[in-house]
Amino acid sequence: MYFLFSSSEEMEKFFEKELPLRQENKIEYAVMENFDKNRIVFAAPHKVTERIYVDEKRFIGVGDKNTDKLAKLGALRLRTCYIAPLFSRIEADLTRDPSMLGKGLTLRSPLYGGEKREIVRIEIHKNKKFANTVSFYHQLLEKLKPQALVFIHGMGRRHKADVSFGFGKECEYIGGKKNAEAFVGMFREKLNEVLESFGFKTKLEIVVAKFFKATKDYGLLHHVAAHNKKNAEKRFGMNVEFNLRGRTTKEDKGLPTKEYQLAAQVLADVVLEWKNRIKERS
Repeated sequence: MYFLFSSSEEMEKFFEKELPLRQENKIEYAVMENFDKNRIVFAAPHKVTERIYVDEKRFIGVGDKNTDKLAKLGALRLRTCYIAPLFSRIEADLTRDPSMLGKGLTLRSPLYGGEKREIVRIEIHKNKKFANTVSFYHQLLEKLKPQALVFIHGMGRRHKADVSFGFGKECEYIGGKKNAEAFVGMFREKLNEVLESFGFKTKLEIVVAKFFKATKDYGLLHHVAAHNKKNAEKRFGMNVEFNLRGRTTKEDKGLPTKEYQLAAQVLADVVLEWKNRIKERS
């Protein structure tokens, strides 16, 4: 049974009831009853959003709105594991190399509120006081020994795709381009079937990323690519970018559309199916 919600209030009440969240060292996480069996982690590294004003009108938006809600839906679908920070990527960015904390990393970002579109750079991952928190996060991931890592992110409305999958430069986080195309094909087919069964006529645009490839994502580079070079038990992972046009609705900014709610849960099904196929081949 898939979960569907008509308001953010309804969704939040469901999460409060069903998700056994813990907070430790500025990280929130929940490890549910099926995790030992499926060992799949859903994370939303940029869940905290904020506006940074450069003057009275113009601002930079930081963070990926409602990605935590999509990650929670995926985790709850499988009763597995959910992780997210309680701070913005300005303080510390869990997708960046911990050794670069406080060393001037910047992010290109649109400047909103002006008369014309501008791109500026803003410093991120800058607070050295978060070193222990960043270390705790990565130690937690290693302690969990996941077999699959699913990092939920957000892209802007200007992008054509609804969901974009980043598997690394050569799709190494999932074992190559052939596997990437096969996985995304499975997801696309399954999602279309589910959307049709619920009466939704619009098909979502699902792609293997050409831009958001996650080539510099420390979590995937360290916990998947580097891990697989050293260990017999392999993992796979991905960055999944959901478009802002479906992460919010006009009526309720805290609510992803029902199509996107379903997409997050179908994603969980397909990740589990892919993991089981790998297990059968090995």
